[in-house]
Amino acid sequence: MQTISLDGLWSVKQADSHEIYAAQVPGCIHLDLLSAEAIPDHNWRDNEEKNLWVAEKDWTWSRTFDVDKSLLNCDDLYLCCEGLDTIATVEVNGQAVIDADNMFRTWKGSLNGILKAGENAIVVACKSPIAYMKKRHAEFPLPSWNVYHPDYAGKSYVRKMPCSFGWDWGPRGATQGIWKSISIKGVQQAEFDDVHVRQQHDGSDVAVRINSKVRTVSTDTYAIRANLSLHGEIVASAEGTDDLSIDVPNPQLWWPNGLGEQPLYDLKVDLLDDSGAILDERSYRLGLRDLKLIRQKDKWGESFLFEVNGVRFFSKGANWIPADIFLPRITRQDYERLIGDAADANMNMLRLWGGGFYEFDEFYEVCNEKGILIWHDFMFACAAYPTFDEAFLANCKEEFIDNLQRIRHHASIAFWCGNNELEQGLVADEWNDHAMAYEDYIKLFEQLMPDVIAEYDPDRVYWPSSGHTPGANGRDANNESSGDCHLWSVWFGNKPFEHQRTWTCRFMSEFGFQSFPEIRTIESFTEPADRNWTSYIMDFHQRSQMGNRTIFSYMLDWFQMPKSFEENIRVSQLSHGLCIKYATEHLRRIQPRNMGVLYWQINDMWPVASWSSIDSFGRWK
Repeated sequence: MQTISLDGLWSVKQADSHEIYAAQVPGCIHLDLLSAEAIPDHNWRDNEEKNLWVAEKDWTWSRTFDVDKSLLNCDDLYLCCEGLDTIATVEVNGQAVIDADNMFRTWKGSLNGILKAGENAIVVACKSPIAYMKKRHAEFPLPSWNVYHPDYAGKSYVRKMPCSFGWDWGPRGATQGIWKSISIKGVQQAEFDDVHVRQQHDGSDVAVRINSKVRTVSTDTYAIRANLSLHGEIVASAEGTDDLSIDVPNPQLWWPNGLGEQPLYDLKVDLLDDSGAILDERSYRLGLRDLKLIRQKDKWGESFLFEVNGVRFFSKGANWIPADIFLPRITRQDYERLIGDAADANMNMLRLWGGGFYEFDEFYEVCNEKGILIWHDFMFACAAYPTFDEAFLANCKEEFIDNLQRIRHHASIAFWCGNNELEQGLVADEWNDHAMAYEDYIKLFEQLMPDVIAEYDPDRVYWPSSGHTPGANGRDANNESSGDCHLWSVWFGNKPFEHQRTWTCRFMSEFGFQSFPEIRTIESFTEPADRNWTSYIMDFHQRSQMGNRTIFSYMLDWFQMPKSFEENIRVSQLSHGLCIKYATEHLRRIQPRNMGVLYWQINDMWPVASWSSIDSFGRWK
């Protein structure tokens, strides 16, 4: 396998303009324009409003690259785009190669007969998704929550990060571009089409199963070799064709944070030709663990708890949102800081929320290292979806396959969840202005999605929605006798903090309260005259319609009126902490009736008043 990376410096221009900007790939249009000082800082005051035009335009990326004639001798050539955002066409040397319409997929296109020795040209043309959204929504309106601009009402027609169009804690910043790596692949003889790494636990014995699919191009003769290493030393190997099994000597088990250590094995899988030369290779880091979701009838209804390596434990953690509105700006250091903070706070689980994106590989790797399990939503949240459209379902299926194949080997992934909150008011007997028909809901979340998981990751449990009550047919999502609950009777229901002590749910996957970030963070987006609770800018960085009113109402229930702007900030954070404390202490006390608390939310994507524990600068409230 030969690979030519096309990452690095490109050019970008607005489709109907001649002005050219330098572009970085991976990247996105907003980051390119920010680097060129063509738009202002998205986070400062109300600049978000000034930058909305960017999402409404079409943008075109281009560059040239050199090809050595030796690459043209490969048996097969193709372009591999790991992430195109979102509606994009790709041309190489003037010939169409890829027509993409899903941010979450890997796109490939044949380059056979297109590449030439010497200089070649590539063009990636992205179209604004907004015109398409408006057209489809006009034809058949889809109910949706968190719509912060009328043109965004049809956002669930496009497979793009839902919260890029705004949320009740986040800005609007719908991006375009080449947001992940792009490369050219040259295949000699054969390549891996898929490598599925599975584990078999039998008492104290552990075996690693390697199920491979090979795409042969010019040969049917190959072998597969697998080496398993720990701390840099090979501990076991196997060689054969397609399916291999490695018995792990003296297996060192992986444990969630607080329950034990997190040893990680390195697995190298090579595809060999008949001379022993490597044609293709894959590498994985594995944590050996046996994780189960325990649902058993009991005197309170049905349990919902996790068991790892035979030990049942209480899940402690929070909900995770994307760490930045402009995804390519997120670094491994950001993950290490945020996930490390979660581990230091004795968390053992994060819920990867369905309004964001399937995270970068580094997110899962750091969770593996820190012992943080991931409740993993698929990217569907707070909206009805066009499951009556067969092309939409087919697109979703490829999205699921791509991401399952990429991340299913990670020890940190606890289980798969279909969506966020669709069963809390967006599912009904038939379509209406507020909900989708249940018969259309099940096409995606009770048929397609579990079927794909059963084929591509059968060792993990699938859960259709959060919150979800088993057997409720998309209704009664927060029945406290079984399943998981999102209970918002305090923030949205105006109940006192003490009311949380009446909760009896089996697993709490969402609840929370808001506070302001600290003064340094507020200073980062305000001028001195803005630092008043009723100023336009402070309101602009508060996306919950009832936000500040609710913060102050509860604050005055518990504390005297603060004397200054800065005191207000600190006391709002005390109120926030008090709310979380009341709920978590109560729910931990009623074990084993309740066996998990994941509050909303741990992190932010911009400086804002929100439900987060850690603001966008990494500062704990």
